[in-house]
Amino acid sequence: MHVICVLSDYGTESVYVAELIGAIKKINPNAEVLSLMNNISRQNIFEGAFLLRSIAKEYPEGSIFICIVDPGVGTKRAPIIVETSKHVFIGPDNGLLYLAAKEEGIKDIYIIDTELLPERKISKTFHGRDIFAIAAAILSLGYKPSFIGNKIERIEKIDIPKALVKNSSIEGKIIYIDSFGNLITNISIDDIRLANFEKEKELEVIFKDRELTFTLPFKEVYAEVDVGKPLLLIDSFDLLEIAVNKGNAKEYFSANIMENVIIKKQWK
Repeated sequence: MHVICVLSDYGTESVYVAELIGAIKKINPNAEVLSLMNNISRQNIFEGAFLLRSIAKEYPEGSIFICIVDPGVGTKRAPIIVETSKHVFIGPDNGLLYLAAKEEGIKDIYIIDTELLPERKISKTFHGRDIFAIAAAILSLGYKPSFIGNKIERIEKIDIPKALVKNSSIEGKIIYIDSFGNLITNISIDDIRLANFEKEKELEVIFKDRELTFTLPFKEVYAEVDVGKPLLLIDSFDLLEIAVNKGNAKEYFSANIMENVIIKKQWK
């Protein structure tokens, strides 16, 4: 049996998630449905794509992901199914599915033909329940995507901006702020190694847009600095994170998503 996994920006206690699961259960009462994460920042397609890529890695092959961050719901953007070498992703063709699908290896892409779905009224503002959930339920019964869709050749793309490694600095961005307030950048462990920063004890962090500079210790775990003190580390995404031990780095630095940061070696 295929596991159906739901990721959305609907909200943790949303009635919309409950209705979506109910729509699945009407078609396949035995479906195992996991409500994974429904607090993606509202309408933030990039955040959803970034987190989906990370989350999908941990789920068994054959899992079906319903992914909904869909500010264009009801417009001409297509409802699609993407088959990869590991999973099936269902959602709007707005870039949301691309990072995860690309990493796993895209096999086939289908546009969902709503005429092939069981007859029901389709709300122009709730495709999560009326299209994506129905498609996932049908696939969970063992049907192939071609049963309810037509193959297409392209998918809307979205990419993580690349950090720029220079002789003595790395220029990047804050691409995600987690529920603890940790600031996750697009600066990878490979960027750190390329800049020869890996063995540095301290690094300068410049919030470029606000011209603010801090010298922060570069550690392996949060507890290596005193409570309430800031630090840098490589996190579980293998990205450079700006954090505060038992604190909130977003509040500490008054930081924002997509803010530009520069990391420099501290010259003595």
